[in-house]
Amino acid sequence: MSLIFYKVLHIAAVALMLTGLGALCALAGGGGNGLRRLAGIFHGLALVLLLISGFGMLAKLAIGFPGWVLVKLVIWLLLGAVVALLRRRPASASWLFVVLPLLVALAGALALYKP
Repeated sequence: MSLIFYKVLHIAAVALMLTGLGALCALAGGGGNGLRRLAGIFHGLALVLLLISGFGMLAKLAIGFPGWVLVKLVIWLLLGAVVALLRRRPASASWLFVVLPLLVALAGALALYKP
């Protein structure tokens, strides 16, 4: 598969992940069990697609495993842990609406500038 395919898949997975996380934040107070399940599925599927497309791009670029990739993996782990945080502390949903886009913006900047 081409590098462009992996990039498009990666961007689509980011959109899917943020959709799932936004819904989980909105439903953190309770209710909407069916929608919460669907949002969790979106989030989990997006995390898998992000990992596959990210490593696919790394393979196509043949740049090895630089430090900025490790930072992106830590961000990926943090974004995966948000679901557990929302279950334990539903009140954290309000500040996550600010933190999550900042984390995604940081990951995007790392990918663009490759420091």
